[in-house]
Amino acid sequence: MNEFIENLKKFNRKERYHLICHSTQNAFNLCPDFIYQLRSQLDIPIPHRAFVAMDYHLDWIWGAMAVLDPKLKEQNRGTIKGTQEDIDLIIAYEEGNTDKELVTRLIFVEAKSDTSWSNEQFTSKTSRLALFFPEGEKDVSNLRIIPHLVLTSPSKPTKKLDKTHGAKWMWKEDGEAFWIKLRTELTNFWKIKTQKDGMWNIVDSNDLTVSFSEATEADGSGEQ
Repeated sequence: MNEFIENLKKFNRKERYHLICHSTQNAFNLCPDFIYQLRSQLDIPIPHRAFVAMDYHLDWIWGAMAVLDPKLKEQNRGTIKGTQEDIDLIIAYEEGNTDKELVTRLIFVEAKSDTSWSNEQFTSKTSRLALFFPEGEKDVSNLRIIPHLVLTSPSKPTKKLDKTHGAKWMWKEDGEAFWIKLRTELTNFWKIKTQKDGMWNIVDSNDLTVSFSEATEADGSGEQ
């Protein structure tokens, strides 16, 4: 039994995770196509059966390690923030045939579908992960944990991502991100834009108006 992975499971209180597991068949088993995409980027073996969780709080990652190594509880500068900052998907599994070879792989997958990559949000998460795993591989109570970061979106990020707050293990040798294409059923999504005067429009991904209203109960401006 891998104690770190068991700890990750115990922290995983997300209602939507358990609802999806309850309402669908094997919802969190990795599919062959996704495994192939990950392998093509990371060049590591990835099993079909692994612990997979969504919207996983970064606080829980540190907590799962701190349970194994009490010394980590003393490192409180930025490790635990008491917020719901999360990673879209985590994948954790053991690799190796002997105790000497055994490692725990921890893959973080951050996704964007319709919205663009935000450096503010991105640097906040990568700086936390760099604090958790400054050198990449981390030895926690005789468990070797190796992290990986993969980005996924319908197209490659066009905005130059801020890498100054991250760690070397998050990037390829040429400085590019580990990226896989996110396949979606639709390529043109709709969203509702509201204005302070109560007007609201339905627009598509290209900001072309689909429909509009003359009045609404909308409170403030924004989009959703």
